[in-house]
Amino acid sequence: MIGRKVTISTPLSAALATLLAITACATAPHGNADPTQQQSPFPTGKSGTSIHVTEYSTATADVTLNNATWVSSGCSGGGGGCNVIELTIVGKSDTPFSYSETYVTAASTPWRQDPYRDIQGGSSTMDYQTINKVPPLRSGSVINGQTAHGFIGYGGDVKQGDVYIEFNDPNAPAAPTPLAGWKVHT
Repeated sequence: MIGRKVTISTPLSAALATLLAITACATAPHGNADPTQQQSPFPTGKSGTSIHVTEYSTATADVTLNNATWVSSGCSGGGGGCNVIELTIVGKSDTPFSYSETYVTAASTPWRQDPYRDIQGGSSTMDYQTINKVPPLRSGSVINGQTAHGFIGYGGDVKQGDVYIEFNDPNAPAAPTPLAGWKVHT
């Protein structure tokens, strides 16, 4: 019986091929079709998480998004609502770590590398006293042992719900360059 070939009839081979195809499909790992599950190209966390951030200048800091809230009225001249985040930045290097409300952006859509994405920098015209969120976090830098703390508000273009916050490097050659991000719900 050595060297003898066994032939399978055509209807049987077709049924066998179909069975193998069904088995392969049923046992193969399935991808997630949800587009919101995109991985970001930078470290991310949720509200309350601290992320160690290194800027292009090699300056480092631990940046914590303490919380995020939706303020229903009083945010702008028209009295509309807004998202407000609270940040704490602790310097960890002798090189100054820079920050600015315009480089901490917010969006209603998930992270993706798209220069035309609906991102919005923090508002420099919001009346933080009216909405009882003081002090505002404007711009500056911290070095080893120094701490900056404050609030950043975003106008009505960033809607209530899931909000994607990015901490961008203002000094990167291809600015804005996201260094860290948080997904929060307001």
